[in-house]
Amino acid sequence: MKKILLLSLLLIPIYIIAQDTGSYNSYITAGSNVKFWPYTFDGKTFLVMEFTNNNGCSLSGFPIVKFQLKDGSILKFEGSVSNSETSGSSFLIGHAVINSSSTSHCVAMPITKDEVEDFKKGVEKIAINTLPVVYKRSKWAGKKDFGENLNKLFNHLKGDFEE
Repeated sequence: MKKILLLSLLLIPIYIIAQDTGSYNSYITAGSNVKFWPYTFDGKTFLVMEFTNNNGCSLSGFPIVKFQLKDGSILKFEGSVSNSETSGSSFLIGHAVINSSSTSHCVAMPITKDEVEDFKKGVEKIAINTLPVVYKRSKWAGKKDFGENLNKLFNHLKGDFEE
């Protein structure tokens, strides 16, 4: 009994920390190489996207993301790449070395309160102007609640000095 009580006392703080940090470090995905999350600072709000190049698709120098909502309307966001990070790995298979690398780009795109509310309608498709072909998604894990969940993340943002 003492072991169970001690274990629960150790796990409760970890659970509380995880719950607290999840509200502002959360993101949602639209495919394996795209993440979106909200950001606010100095009264301005942004939709942030992290795009990881793969399958020959690279983010263009002038990123544009378009969301087709379930009612047929389109939300279009433009931004600029704020940073890029390249990571690599090597695998030894027999006597051959296979190298692999990927580059992730972070883009901040201004968003209005009305656009945040529009996400409640639901997202049907996503298009990102990657090169040499457009990155398009009409199916991904979590699509059903994508718009609603993104809206919730925006509504949980805290101001510059809120803890």
